[in-house]
Amino acid sequence: MIRQLSRSIREYKMASLATPLLVSGEVVMECLIPFLIAELVNEVKSGCDMNRMLRYGLLLVLMAALSLAFGALAGCTCARASCGLARNLRKDLFYSIQDCLYIQTSFHPLTVHSSVFNKVIRYCQRKHSNFRMTGLHISRYMFSESTAFYILLHSDQKTVVL
Repeated sequence: MIRQLSRSIREYKMASLATPLLVSGEVVMECLIPFLIAELVNEVKSGCDMNRMLRYGLLLVLMAALSLAFGALAGCTCARASCGLARNLRKDLFYSIQDCLYIQTSFHPLTVHSSVFNKVIRYCQRKHSNFRMTGLHISRYMFSESTAFYILLHSDQKTVVL
């Protein structure tokens, strides 16, 4: 299953690989900050000067900023990779359904089921592109989805499984 899903990553491989690296960079920074604070406390107990404490403070602020930057970049790359994967999965699913419909029409002379299914798919696609769906549209959409599911379940033809 993971192998089949990973085929849909395609042009979003860099974002998919960069996300775990950026998250691990954030985790490393978050883990190093307490160690640096502990070292600062030990230095203060042993009596260090103000310049040394300012260096530790500047280093802590720098590490916190790096952690924040890693986290923000990880969020951006994660969103880009997940939206790209969803886009490619929708496209693959659409083409898989289209291939299934064309396979059914080419092997079977009686194409009543596939033509009805094609009409239902076209109707659903038109309704998805309309952003102002009213109650009547939603009920038609639900009826067409249930009809398509019923036709798919009760047809005697072989269907292609994703």
